[in-house]
Amino acid sequence: MTPVQTFVALVTKPRQAFTELEKNPRFAAPMIVLLAANIALLLWFYATVDVDSLINHILASRGINAAQRAQIGGLMTRNTLMVSALFTGIVSIVVTQVVEAFYFYFVYTFFEVQRTFRQWFAFTWWCSLPQLITIVAAVVMIVSGRSPASAGVLSPFSLNELFFHFDLADSGYSLLNSISLVQLLTMLLMVIGAHTWSKRSWASSVVVVILPRLLFYGVWAWFAFRS
Repeated sequence: MTPVQTFVALVTKPRQAFTELEKNPRFAAPMIVLLAANIALLLWFYATVDVDSLINHILASRGINAAQRAQIGGLMTRNTLMVSALFTGIVSIVVTQVVEAFYFYFVYTFFEVQRTFRQWFAFTWWCSLPQLITIVAAVVMIVSGRSPASAGVLSPFSLNELFFHFDLADSGYSLLNSISLVQLLTMLLMVIGAHTWSKRSWASSVVVVILPRLLFYGVWAWFAFRS
């Protein structure tokens, strides 16, 4: 299958797509697409955002006085915010794929399912393609002029943007902004793929995919809301 055919198969015949990836674990195409799309979105957002309002919003959320705001605000520019966001965003994406690939590799090695790290690395990149839905929605929101001075526009399907509407200064903002409904599609693909590759039960595949996320977000929520 070509990368385009694999992408189409993930939507129409996911088990066939994972069978193909098992034999030919290419990850360059989804990696390039996701990284390029995220870079383009961040560049566009920070190039067009009302940067003064954004900086004031960020500084106000930190609970510092006017003098401190003036001092820190002088170091924050459109370019520094853009570079920081690009570095953080790209590194977090790559690190997430590496960590998830190692997780699946070690878990299924323990279950005597022999797959290489390269296979699982390709697996995580292809399963992450639903993130493109978030990027497209963010583009639509930027074009429409919604939330022009809020970074929340970059995660339109997050629990915070859809339901809670916490401010940047509120406890739990980062947590709720990081959990997106689009992640359900990624987890669905992971469950189908894990079941296809491992030949184990659906229940086992669901547990393997969901358990680390429950632990990660559970610990994060405990720290975020314990006060």
